[in-house]
Amino acid sequence: MTGEIVVNPWVLTLVPFVASGFGAYFGSYLKKKGENLASKEDIDDLVEQVRAVTRATKEIETKISDEVWDRQKRWEMKRDVVFELVRRSGNVKDALTSIMGAYGANTDSVKRGGPGNLDGNIKAAREWNGAMASFEEASMLAELICGKELGQTLRAFSLLARELVVKVMQERHEEVNNELAGFVQRMGLMLAEVRKEIVADNPS
Repeated sequence: MTGEIVVNPWVLTLVPFVASGFGAYFGSYLKKKGENLASKEDIDDLVEQVRAVTRATKEIETKISDEVWDRQKRWEMKRDVVFELVRRSGNVKDALTSIMGAYGANTDSVKRGGPGNLDGNIKAAREWNGAMASFEEASMLAELICGKELGQTLRAFSLLARELVVKVMQERHEEVNNELAGFVQRMGLMLAEVRKEIVADNPS
């Protein structure tokens, strides 16, 4: 009949083979593309993980660096405060020696019938008051930086020093001589505790 399509039987025989070959090729192609896509996604995930780790590492390094810097600066501040306190405690010791010498010389002069030396006493007392005021100022700063425990030690030392000088001014020389060794020992212990503050917190 006119309009009918005549198909060669060989073509019909080859169609399944061609279809199956195409299917196998296309299936392999899709599988390969899928593997490539999966690999690309894995690589993208890995890159993002590396970036995240890098960011976290940098943040940690920055934090550690800031903490070390802060610790170093705190230690330097404490060191400066403690060194100044030690220096001023030396001034207290010198002032104590001066006032004991002045009042002792005045007492000896009066006992020998001399005029005494009130001006020397006044000068030594002023030096003593200045040295103690300076020491107590440094003590307050040290307590602020180092803590209340050290502050209590420093206040106890100041009180002991002032009590000793009152006895000097009252010319209770025998009591002063008896207590002087204990005072010097207390001062040594106080300074040892002060020095421990900077050794314990040394960041190096």
